[in-house]
Amino acid sequence: MWFAAGSTPGQYYMFSAANAGKVKRLRNFSEIQVAPCTASGTITGDATPGLGRLIEDANERGDAYQALRAKYGWQMTLLDFFSWLSGRIHHRQVICVEIEGSPGDL
Repeated sequence: MWFAAGSTPGQYYMFSAANAGKVKRLRNFSEIQVAPCTASGTITGDATPGLGRLIEDANERGDAYQALRAKYGWQMTLLDFFSWLSGRIHHRQVICVEIEGSPGDL
């Protein structure tokens, strides 16, 4: 998943399809494990516990997208464009993850 640091230490924003399994699970349980991995999902380091929550507030969602665009630049713009063309941009769920301590290699 693409992620970008939030305004407080240990806070990260990301997004996923609203009907993805990770989003469904976060609706019921806020406890998470975050681990660095390859693009294919192979875990490359130790997991770090944290809390995840779904972002519903429009202002915070805007902050999350601003952070993601600042980090990924033209790649995020291109992804947004194709998501908009396909209509999938309206089926996204923004997620906030808060990790205590050092996030390791994230």
